[in-house]
Formats: sequence, structure tokens, C-alpha cells
Amino acid sequence: MVKNDLWKFKLAKIYFSVVFFIIVGLLVKHQIFDFQKYQSEAKIYHLKKSILFPKRGEIFDRKKRILAYTSSIFELEVYPQYLSERKLSIACSLLLKFFPQYSFSQIAQRLTKKHFLYFTKTLDYEIGKLLQKEIYKKGLHNVLYLKENFKRVYPYEEVINLLGFLNNKKEGVFGIEKKFNQFLKGKEGYWYLQKDAFANLYSYPDYPKVAPIDGEDLYLTIDLDVQRLAYEELKKGVEKEKAKKGGCLIIDCESLEVLALVDYPNINPDFFYLTPASMCESFEPGSIFKLVILATILSFYEKEDFLKKSYDLRRGYLEVGKKRIYDAERKKLGIVDFSDIFIYSSNIGVSQLALKIKKEDFYKMVKKLRFGQKVDIGIPNENSGFIPYFKKKHFPDIDFCNNVFGQGIKTNLLQIALAYLAIAQNGYFVKPILVKKIGKKVFKPETLEKVIDEENVKLIKEILHNVCVKGTGRLALFSEEVKVCGKTGTAQKFDEKLRNYSNTKSIISFVGFFPMEKPKYLIALFLDEPKKSRFASEGVCPIFRNIAYKLWYIRNDLAYFKK
Repeated sequence: MVKNDLWKFKLAKIYFSVVFFIIVGLLVKHQIFDFQKYQSEAKIYHLKKSILFPKRGEIFDRKKRILAYTSSIFELEVYPQYLSERKLSIACSLLLKFFPQYSFSQIAQRLTKKHFLYFTKTLDYEIGKLLQKEIYKKGLHNVLYLKENFKRVYPYEEVINLLGFLNNKKEGVFGIEKKFNQFLKGKEGYWYLQKDAFANLYSYPDYPKVAPIDGEDLYLTIDLDVQRLAYEELKKGVEKEKAKKGGCLIIDCESLEVLALVDYPNINPDFFYLTPASMCESFEPGSIFKLVILATILSFYEKEDFLKKSYDLRRGYLEVGKKRIYDAERKKLGIVDFSDIFIYSSNIGVSQLALKIKKEDFYKMVKKLRFGQKVDIGIPNENSGFIPYFKKKHFPDIDFCNNVFGQGIKTNLLQIALAYLAIAQNGYFVKPILVKKIGKKVFKPETLEKVIDEENVKLIKEILHNVCVKGTGRLALFSEEVKVCGKTGTAQKFDEKLRNYSNTKSIISFVGFFPMEKPKYLIALFLDEPKKSRFASEGVCPIFRNIAYKLWYIRNDLAYFKK
């Protein structure tokens, strides 16, 4: 009988041996091979990693007035799974005291959810401190948790187009905030806390803690007083002319610093974004581009051959191939000299000049003046514009003539301003600065190239001054004592639907600097689709005049800028 049962004993022995080795194997697997996995899971339940946010760098104007700063706030986190029925009523009553905009039932409804939630992410810092004391006093610290955070504050709407803003991830979007995000944002730190079964948090000295590194401060060349002045005048001009939008750029010709970069409205009505239209949107410039052919003829040709001649504009049009070129309002200017072509802004006149020179010379000057190239003074998404000649092998005369008076090409207001700034700088093409300093890095303006000699600069200045004395820029004059040099531009907008230039939609512009002999300020302006005035002489020049007058005569009156 015993022998017959021996096989059962052996079977049981094998069975328990297999079970033993399976258990040992599982223990080895879980305790040794899967150690890191379970350790990580344990950390999830027993440790809480608290992110320590750095303070984002602040942005200042040239006079160290703060344009963007970071304010401390609290985020209120709720852990409903640790909320008993007794504590629910206490928590609702407490939150009702600090958030009277909600009813008791609304708060209760939110607190009875099963999962973690944010009650608010923007609680005022001082209020948060008071709430924190009440939370600990009522024993709700395992249910309601206040986490310190920051929010970005922009106190002046006049510069928001230039600065941009932050998204939910605290990353810069548009403008200065985006371009210099890596310097401004700093580096996050962290802190591990022990969490018990009741979700109470405790700090331990041996748990890792890494302090955050604050971002670097940034100083702009923008003068808030000048920015606000330009904003007010541009706003009046846009509203008076019933334009879609407008832009203004002001440069100090002595320090080569951008004093103002203004848009009105701040938000582009077509695309809903914040960014300076003066740099980030291109347009056909119209007659302000005539400076290029003026500089080309004076620089590359025997100028006396052009200066001593008269030009017949009596027909009111010029035939180029099968097309006709007209002056504005189909005026017949008669017989004029070289300077008058620019003073009265004749499309026919500059087209006659264009047909007497080589295309290569004109576009060589276009390149020298950096049209079609990004300037990069600190704003992302800069539009480089478009010069079709650089992309085409064959370029018809009619297209060339159109380019000469600013049609069929695209540029931005900054590029135009820098071309005129070269005249103000005695022929040197310079790159101004918008950012003066970030952290310890200091930025300085650059002189890139001599593009026009001084003798020709004097002649160009004289012509641009006469534009304002007796030509299309007369309404830009603001003083008998101060000589202004400038040029108007009126450009029809191309209608994509009609595949033709619009008779009702245009961009009008003016660029001017003063005084003529030793320029101090350069102001560039444009209005998009004005409905009241058809031409820049009526629509933009008065805005220039108002800004220039206040810059020159009232800027030192502190009472004015404190309004």
C-alpha cells in the first residue's frame, strides 16, 4: 500500500518544487529585474515633484521704465479623492469666502469630481497667502494645494504689438518675447516632497532640490514717451482717414536707435496677431521707392547729362510697348527739369529716366540699399519683401518702369526707412538697433557700407527738401525754422479677385527726416486702405507733421508726456 502511494509523494514533491521555483523566479523578477519599474511607480505615489519656476526677465525702455514684468500668483489645485463629506462643506464655505463670484452649489459641484482639477490658475498672490493660512487652519491641506506661479504683465498697450505675449507653456509668442525667449525665460528648478497615505506633503533634506535660474532682463531703445506720442497721432490719423490700419517707425539719426515702432490697431484685423506691420508685412511702396532711381543716376552716370535736360510730360502718358503709364489723376505736368520729376512725383518722368539707364545698374542700387533682404533688428517673422527682377531671366521694359516707381515689387516700411536713413547718414547704409542690452550682452548699431557719395547726398537732400517745400510733401512741414526732407508714396493695391490693381484700395506712405543739415529724427509712416484721402500728400503728411512738431518742440515738456 505504501509502495503504491510512493508515486503520489514524488508527484507532490515535484509540484511543490515547481511552485517554489516559480515563486523564487517571480521574486527575483520583481525584486531585481523589475526593481526600477516598481521604484518609479512607488515614487509616483509617495513623491511629488514640485516645479520651481524661474522669474522671467523683465523688459525695459531706454529710460529703464518697465514694459513687461512678471507678477507672482497662485494656482489652486484640488484633490477631491481625499475629500470626506464632513470636509466638503468646510471646503465649500472656505472657497465661497474667497471666490464670491461662485455660488455654494457651483463650488460643491466642482469639488465632487473624482479627479484632480485646477480651481484657478490666476489667484492674486496676497489673497493666495491669506487662503493658504485658512487651508492649514481648517486641515484641508491634503485637499487644497496652492502652488506658486507667475503671470506676465504688460502695463502699456502702446507697445504690446512690439513685445508679443506668452502662451500657456510660458513660451514667447510674437515680438520680443519670442525672439529672445531663450534669454528671458531662465531655467526651471524642482523640489521633491514626500507624500503620505493622506496626501500630506513633507520635505526631506536629502531629497533633491534644484533652484531655478531667473531670466535675463532686456533693455530696448524704445522711448515710451515717443512710442505713446506716435501711437496717439497714428490712431487719430487712422480713425480720421477711416483706414484699415497704420504703422509708424521713428529712428534717432544720431544714436541710430529705434525710438518708436507703432501699429494701430495693435492686432492685425486680417490675421489676428500681434506683430509690427512695419517689419512683418510687405507692400508695394509706390513713389517713396523713386529714391532708388534718383540714387542710381547720380551714382552710376554722368549726372550733368540728366540734370541739364528738360523732360516733356505734356501728353500726360508714356507708351512703353503696348502699355501706357500715367501720372496720378492723369495730370499733365508740362515740361519739367530733373528735380521736378521727383518733387512732383511723376511716374512718366521716372519712366523716361528708367529707359535711359541699364536695368542692372538700378537693381545694383536696390541691392546696395538692402531691399529684398531681412534687416534683423530683433523682431521675428520679418518679411524680406520681393524683387521679381532677381528671380526672372527676362524682364520687360514695362515691368522695369513699374518697379522704378514702386509698383510690382514688395518691401516693408523698415527697409524703406533705412534707405532714407542712408541719405541722412551722408550716404552710409547703417543698421540701427532696437535692443540695447540683454543680460550682459550690449548691442551697437553697425555701419555696413558707403552707398552714395556726399556730393550726391547733398543733391538728394535738396530735392527731398523741395518735395516738402513745393511738391507733394508740403503738408509735412511743421516749422519755418526746421528744414524737412521727405517723400510721399501712393500705391494701388493689387486685387487678387480681379487680377488687377484696385481703383479704391491703396497704401499711402511718407518718409521724412529733419533737420536737413544735421538730421536728428527720421519718421516713416503708412496707412492701409484709407477711405477719405486718396493720396499720401493729404492722408499721411499731416500725421508726420503732428508727430514731428511734438518731437521737436514739446518733447522736453514733461507735463505733456505725463498726460
